[in-house]
Amino acid sequence: MKFIKARRQYECQECKGVINKNDKYHRKAVRVGSPKYVQGQSYDRMLEVNEGNIQEVVYSYNMTIKLCAYCAIITTGITNEKL
Repeated sequence: MKFIKARRQYECQECKGVINKNDKYHRKAVRVGSPKYVQGQSYDRMLEVNEGNIQEVVYSYNMTIKLCAYCAIITTGITNEKL
């Protein structure tokens, strides 16, 4: 894991601080929700019939969050000598 140079201004998802342009930040993928298991297979989304209507139901999805350098070191424990 490494830090990335910000190309524009972002907001830290952990402390709600500002990540300015050219600052270092860390991206982390987070899975929200849990997949539904049917007969040993997992599904992130399925089509379900509800009262005669076909609907797509989302059970889980991946989301990328941005962490400032301080929060990344505290929460994930990563270090970078060139920070």
